[in-house]
Amino acid sequence: MKKLLFTKLYILSLKERKAKIINFHPQLTIIKGNNSTGKSCLVKMIYHAMGASVPNIPERFKNAEAISLLLFKVDNIEYSILRNHDQFTLFCGANKILQTTHVTQDLAPKFADIFNFKLQLRNRQSESTQATPAFLFLPFYLDQDQGWHDVFGCFERLNQFSKWKDDFLKFHLGICPSEYYIEKNKKNKLQNELEDCAKRRDIVERTQNNIAQKLSKLSVFDINLDDYKSAIAKLITEANKLKKQEDEYLTKRLELNNECRELQAQKIIL
Repeated sequence: MKKLLFTKLYILSLKERKAKIINFHPQLTIIKGNNSTGKSCLVKMIYHAMGASVPNIPERFKNAEAISLLLFKVDNIEYSILRNHDQFTLFCGANKILQTTHVTQDLAPKFADIFNFKLQLRNRQSESTQATPAFLFLPFYLDQDQGWHDVFGCFERLNQFSKWKDDFLKFHLGICPSEYYIEKNKKNKLQNELEDCAKRRDIVERTQNNIAQKLSKLSVFDINLDDYKSAIAKLITEANKLKKQEDEYLTKRLELNNECRELQAQKIIL
């Protein structure tokens, strides 16, 4: 996994018209203060800005509707992430590389590339998908309220994935690194393509069998081309005769219609 260093955190509340800037030392930062002065909340804001769902954020802080901007480095490459409510905007230096409201669909894959964090987990539909940022930070954060009785409960919404603990532990222990999941993902894609090909092959085979069965029930017949041409010639001759008769009948009908009109006129005169 790559080296991560937090450098600065901006917190702004437009609602309360207050702001705070925290600079982090490149080697060690110690935050001290009395109880209920916001030490834990400050740590939670770091992970909150990175897209992890942190439990037990104080109501006062929620009501402040704080906007956060976190500056960090990954292997000496500078990044920053802005979180405004549920919207995330990710920058690499001064260049915006992502703006989204979807952690699982958009932010998680981008973090996977930045941190080389390719852990793949199964969602509730049994589909393999990229693990969210919470799984990247889970081994390095202990929530003072939640973590003492549930070490895997320091972040919320982890159960959007099923049976994730085994893969999660294997990844962070180095048993199954990112390369394993990259190759596993390729294998799954190839397996899905193979299954699709097998389904299409089955459809084609069933169609061929149905056609073969229907053709086997048809009577065997043979066509002589000369006889066929002769039959067509006879039909054309007969059709011409019928056409000639039709014309004669039409002419006769016209004559009878004219005679009928004359008789009607005479009838009126009489």
